[in-house]
Amino acid sequence: GQTYQMFLEKLNEVSNTEEKFIVNFLNGAYLLIDFPYFRSYYAQFWDKNTGNIVYSCDIWNGGWSMTILKYFIDYNIKVFDKLTDELLWDYHIDLYEKNILISFESSALGDTLAWMSGVEDFIAKHRCNVILSTFHNYLFEDKYPDIKFIKPGEGVFGIFAQYRIGWFYKEDSTVDFTHHPRDFKTIPLHQTTSDILGLDFQQKRPRIKIPEMTKPIEGDYVVIGPHSTTQAKFWNNPDGWKDLVDFFKKIGWKVIVISREGNGFMGNYFPEGVIDKSGNLPIEDRINDIRWSRMFIGLGSGLTWLAWATGVPLTIISGFSQPWTEPTGSDI
Repeated sequence: GQTYQMFLEKLNEVSNTEEKFIVNFLNGAYLLIDFPYFRSYYAQFWDKNTGNIVYSCDIWNGGWSMTILKYFIDYNIKVFDKLTDELLWDYHIDLYEKNILISFESSALGDTLAWMSGVEDFIAKHRCNVILSTFHNYLFEDKYPDIKFIKPGEGVFGIFAQYRIGWFYKEDSTVDFTHHPRDFKTIPLHQTTSDILGLDFQQKRPRIKIPEMTKPIEGDYVVIGPHSTTQAKFWNNPDGWKDLVDFFKKIGWKVIVISREGNGFMGNYFPEGVIDKSGNLPIEDRINDIRWSRMFIGLGSGLTWLAWATGVPLTIISGFSQPWTEPTGSDI
């Protein structure tokens, strides 16, 4: 041991070279040891929140190692000399003013709206520079000037960390826990972001661009979204929508249908007496229809999340999912 230590000191005197420990967090914690002379090390990746070692390994000069866990962990990385057990490097993850890429992996409107507020909380906590990739940048760009928005797949450089937001499965259709700290089906949809980014969850509306458009029709009206992506999400009460429409017409309110899917989608028909504005219209038109309405009534769909983001009174009809999976409580 003493001879080995003398050998290292002599090398440093001759070469004037110090070890460099290089880290990044691009889909996992990555460690590279840059040193031109032979030395054996071992590294430990600690989770400071749990006090547990997430991963440990032997490593040599010029070698690298990487964890398989891709979500945010409050890391403390320690590197030791393998022969002497001397602690050579003690690093605590620090994202302050670093460039961080966050990617929304789903193109669904509801997912995007649900996940947005967590990004804002991440910036506030770490005071980092976030580059955000979503399929719906136009909704947010004017409202989040501190975020740089890019298109999915667009190249970026100088990134210190990357976190992918989505629901990830293995080939056998079970949850891929290398992307998630827990089963995403057991938490609210909008908690997906806070779980992956290591945040305390709080329900908060995203800020979206509200178009400067006039009221689409005269008088009081409500907007309904009776269609969704799967039959299980539909309101499978044969008289439910009809009774609602009859009630609103009785009190003098009009009812507008704004679903993208048309009348009869998957055998589901609009009730009589509605104003049919269904179809693949621009999202700005949908926001405008909702923002002037007295309230929105919908299923577990992207339109419902859009209505929540506008701040109008909202009722969600959901027999498919647990109530806590959608926006709940006083926030709606």
